[in-house]
Amino acid sequence: GGGRADPVADAVGRLDMTLREALPEDIPAMAAFLMRHAETSMFLMSNLADHGTDERVHPHGTRYWLHHGAAGIAAIFGATNGGFLMVQAPDLPGAVWSEWARALAGHMMRGITGDDIQVRRALAVLGLKAGDVASNHAEPLYRLDLDRLDAPEGAIMRAAGEADREMLTGWYVDYLIDTGLTRDRARAGEEAAARALAASRGGAERLLVEDGRPVAAASINARAGDMVQVGGVFV
Repeated sequence: GGGRADPVADAVGRLDMTLREALPEDIPAMAAFLMRHAETSMFLMSNLADHGTDERVHPHGTRYWLHHGAAGIAAIFGATNGGFLMVQAPDLPGAVWSEWARALAGHMMRGITGDDIQVRRALAVLGLKAGDVASNHAEPLYRLDLDRLDAPEGAIMRAAGEADREMLTGWYVDYLIDTGLTRDRARAGEEAAARALAASRGGAERLLVEDGRPVAAASINARAGDMVQVGGVFV
């Protein structure tokens, strides 16, 4: 015998295979979803908290696409104005990944961050291989409650300032070379100088000072709620 189409099932099926661009009214649900995957969503969360869904000028302003499942948001994709892609898309059907790749037509891409398995899938759907990008490696994540953080005796931490620019420029050159982000020392010098200028003015770069001498630096590169992400560590 024949069967009748189920309009509810059809609607859910269409929902499960469709992306749509995020709207301001989606922000609470987006934040709740991302918080469940906080360790691999900090840039998505921080940009959402700082710039919402409609900022199209600031480099960290992000265009977001949402995938809904039967229980609500099941995946979030992002593309910043500065050219960085971000993914939080666990257990996502392949067709939705392809839909995201089509949505990115015309967008600049400088890099991509997220869960390692998801990033590899994103690179594949974008037609990129490991050799096509300058740096492609997984960085392990660590999470620590701040009340468990041990501070070295006799040391202090402070924000970097204008007087630290020359020192930071030298440090950043070594950082860029040592991490393989560039092998061109002249290019590293230009990038390091720009980064040192921003670090000396932005307040997010922290220096560890022992016996009056800076010995290490680290950046607070994302904030969301009561969480921060620390990156760019140089000793």
